[in-house]
Amino acid sequence: MKGIQDFTNFLFIIGEKGLLTEDNAIKQARFVKQSATDNITADITMLIYGYDDDPRDLRQIPEVVRYIGQFAFVLHEIGLPPNFVKRLTPVSLRWKALENN
Repeated sequence: MKGIQDFTNFLFIIGEKGLLTEDNAIKQARFVKQSATDNITADITMLIYGYDDDPRDLRQIPEVVRYIGQFAFVLHEIGLPPNFVKRLTPVSLRWKALENN
């Protein structure tokens, strides 16, 4: 069985349509921080689930923008894992633009 150090990629579904609450943002931020701290080299992809049928871009969906803001705030408050930003995959990096909206 692989240990967490054996993985080279993490895929986190940090939120799901209908469940984008502040409590879930806090829980997911804590989970991402702990996992990414336990393995300081794995690439990190973060996704929001459940909007594939929505014709809007995620940055046009108010509840997604609000949730990502909450998630990012909590993650910054509890402290980013080592090399966090450098480890984000291109899919995750697009969320950085949401913080400025």
